[in-house]
Amino acid sequence: MKWKWKNKAWKVATLVIALPLLVAISPELAAIGAFVQIMGLELLLPLFEVQLIALVTYAYRDQIKPLLVMLHNLFTKIDSNYLVPSLPMVSQYPALLLHAIPGLVSIYWLFLVII
Repeated sequence: MKWKWKNKAWKVATLVIALPLLVAISPELAAIGAFVQIMGLELLLPLFEVQLIALVTYAYRDQIKPLLVMLHNLFTKIDSNYLVPSLPMVSQYPALLLHAIPGLVSIYWLFLVII
């Protein structure tokens, strides 16, 4: 019973993806739709996943990580209470996670002094 449901689900998913591609005006999309019909959706989706993982890895390594390093250096200069604790420190003292939010501890101490 379970396998029949999975087979039907894959067939429906293949039709939902392939049919609009085959009906599309562009011949390139029709070729992709034919490729999906021939290869099957269960082979095409992992190819898309690999491409997505490669894209996210590239974006993180070349664009996001340098920005985060720059922000980390900026926050360490501006806020004396800012630190990024390691995992053993967090497991021992969970409240240290509040220090990883820039300005939160300083604002908290200012709030306590004012009140």
